[in-house]
Amino acid sequence: FNNQNTIRKNNLLKQMQSLDKQLVLINQQLKAYQDVLKLYQVELKEGLISVLELKTVIKEIALKKQEKTNIKLSKQVLINAYNYWNH
Repeated sequence: FNNQNTIRKNNLLKQMQSLDKQLVLINQQLKAYQDVLKLYQVELKEGLISVLELKTVIKEIALKKQEKTNIKLSKQVLINAYNYWNH
């Protein structure tokens, strides 16, 4: 039981680390999308891009934010599982 418990807890920790890495990448992507959004807003005012292109970027930002929320929720589930097996 102790060996299984140790393996289970290590697996949970590895999964949490993986989610942390994913969060870092998503945060980087969101920052890049925000930069693109600012650029597109300027270009839209100048008539260089269409509203559809701006809408696409906004949609992608919303999807990334949803993905970030889902990862945070998954991490909380893993933390709860780790706490359960740790006590």
